[in-house]
Amino acid sequence: MTQTVWWLLWSACLVFIGWRDLRTHRIPKEGCLCLLLSGILGQAQDPARLAVSLRAAAALFLAGRLLYCIDRGQRLGAGDIRLTAASAVRLGGTGILAALLAGLLPALGAALLLRRKGIREIALGPYLAAGIFLVSLWRC
Repeated sequence: MTQTVWWLLWSACLVFIGWRDLRTHRIPKEGCLCLLLSGILGQAQDPARLAVSLRAAAALFLAGRLLYCIDRGQRLGAGDIRLTAASAVRLGGTGILAALLAGLLPALGAALLLRRKGIREIALGPYLAAGIFLVSLWRC
C-alpha cells in the first residue's frame, strides 16, 4: 500500500516537472526534491538497495555536472541533471539508463523535426520525465 502512495507522489512530481519545463524551459528544484524524497522514502524498507541507488544517483549527478561544464549549459541544463539524478534514486542504475534511452531518443527525433521548422531549442525535461515514467511503470 505505501509503495503505491510513494509511486503516485513520484509520478505526480514527474508530471509537474514535465509540464513546467515544457512551458518555461526550467525544471523546478522543488519538483526534483520531491522526486528525491519520495524515491528515498519509497525504498526505506530496503537499506541495501537504497544505498546502491544513492550511489548511482551521485555518480550520475557528477557525470552530468561534468557534461554541463564541458557544454557550458548549451544543450544540457542543470535541471535535466537534477531530474535524472533524483530519478536514479527510485529506478537504480540500470533503470535510469533505460529511462534516459526512452526519453532521449524521442527528444532527438523531435529536435530534428523541429529544426526543419527553424526551432533550435526544445525542453528536454518532458521527454526525460516521460521516459522515467514509462520505466517506472515497467518496473512496478
